[in-house]
Amino acid sequence: MANILRENCADLVAHADLYVGGVDGMHVAWQRLDRDLIDLCFVAAGAGDQLALSPRAAKPQRCDGLWQTTCFEMFVTTGAGYAEYNFSPSGDWAAYQFTGYRQGMAILDVPAPHIRMTQGDDALMLHAQITLPPMLAPDARAGFSAIIADVAGDKAYWALRHPPGRPDFHHDDCFAARLGAPQRP
Repeated sequence: MANILRENCADLVAHADLYVGGVDGMHVAWQRLDRDLIDLCFVAAGAGDQLALSPRAAKPQRCDGLWQTTCFEMFVTTGAGYAEYNFSPSGDWAAYQFTGYRQGMAILDVPAPHIRMTQGDDALMLHAQITLPPMLAPDARAGFSAIIADVAGDKAYWALRHPPGRPDFHHDDCFAARLGAPQRP
C-alpha cells in the first residue's frame, strides 16, 4: 500500500451485533487521481481460507446482488443524492445512483472499474480504480464499507461508522469521509 495517499485512509469497524470471525481488521485507502478518477484499496487483515470468495470471473461484468457474499463498497454524495459502487473479489461490479435515502435507485452510467484482488496468508487486498459520477458533489462525502462472508454463510458488516440498529451502509452516518481534492503531481 506504499503508493496510496496516507492522509486518505481509515480503519473500518465491524458491526458489534453481527461480527463473525475470519477478519481481524479492515482498512481502506483512497486517492483522487483527477476530477473523475479515484483509486481505492481495501485490506482485510487476517483474511484466511474461511472467507467465501467468488471465483475470479473470466470476463468481469456488471452484476446485481454482489452484497450477498464478500463485497467491498463505496458510497459518495452527488449533487442530488448519492452513488453506490460494489466490488466483488471476482472482478464483477455494480454502480447505482439514488435520489434520496434508498429512493430513486437507477443504474449509474460509468465505465467498468479496474479491479484487482490479491490474497496472502494474512490479508486479502482489493484494489479498484473507478470513475466517479459526473454529478459529484463539490465537497463530496464518502462511505466505505465491506460485507465479509465466511464459508459457513455468516456475514460481518464493516463500515467507517455504523448507525444505531441493523447495518445500513446507505444511512447518512456512514458517509464519514471526505473524498478531498484531486492530487496534483
